Amino acid sequence: CFGTNSDGQCGTGTNTNPIIGPPTQINAIDLGTDFTAIDVHTFYYHVCVQSQQRTLKCFGLNDYGQLGYGDTINRGTTPASMGDGLLIIDLGSDFLVEMMATGAYHSCALSTMKTVKCFGCGVYNYGQCGTPHSTETGDNLPVLEFAADFVPMALALGAYHTCIMTET
Repeated sequence: CFGTNSDGQCGTGTNTNPIIGPPTQINAIDLGTDFTAIDVHTFYYHVCVQSQQRTLKCFGLNDYGQLGYGDTINRGTTPASMGDGLLIIDLGSDFLVEMMATGAYHSCALSTMKTVKCFGCGVYNYGQCGTPHSTETGDNLPVLEFAADFVPMALALGAYHTCIMTET
């Protein structure tokens, strides 16, 4: 990652701003032991990365809980907050990430079991999380409720809205 890094969103372990240079001069992001990245999404000042193991880590600005850790602590601004210090987000028992997406102040994940969880929103809650603002994590983080014939298959997030495509 390169460019503005005021909130650690480039994952360098600092908040040195900006990260400038051709990509050949920029170091790889340390996401920790046994975390093999397969997908990355970013919006505004935060980044979420999905692993081959179907887990999720996020870093950068976290002022509304958009990183999914149940707090509002930014991550990525110190070396200790990256690598193995950047924890896997607890999305609950048996929640394996199929895909994820990021909005301005929220993030959502779709599981392999076709359930959706969103986190963040904070004071900018325009309904984009599909539930009231929550700082819950794990099994306490609400699963979005849909009609019985609505099976989510893809997510797309805007600044203050969420779109979910169904299989039918």
